[in-house]
Amino acid sequence: MNLRGLRFSRGAALILGVALPPGETWRRFGAFANWPAWLDDYVASGLLLYAWYAGRHSLSESRPYLMAAWGYTLGIAYMSFFGQLEHAQVTDISGFSGGVMLAVKGFGVALSALCLAAAWRGP
Repeated sequence: MNLRGLRFSRGAALILGVALPPGETWRRFGAFANWPAWLDDYVASGLLLYAWYAGRHSLSESRPYLMAAWGYTLGIAYMSFFGQLEHAQVTDISGFSGGVMLAVKGFGVALSALCLAAAWRGP
């Protein structure tokens, strides 16, 4: 059984699930008219935190929830990354350069894919 990968996926779900809402809120603060753009990150956070919580008694019970949460998160990270790539020369709404945001979003895609694979290969 590959419990190490499952533990990694579960731990990353907790960290990203807690960090995503304040990070996205800070990034888009002031752009309240575009609230649907915030919603996907809050849904991802909720799914990640639920997946983490589901494994509190038995690590293997969190596997299907982790796969679903990381699959959703990978999907929104993928779309966000390629949307940012298309507009990399434009300053982000946060004030950071497009290149910085591209790197952050690229890390999110890689982390989501890695955690999805780790949950998939779990016990």
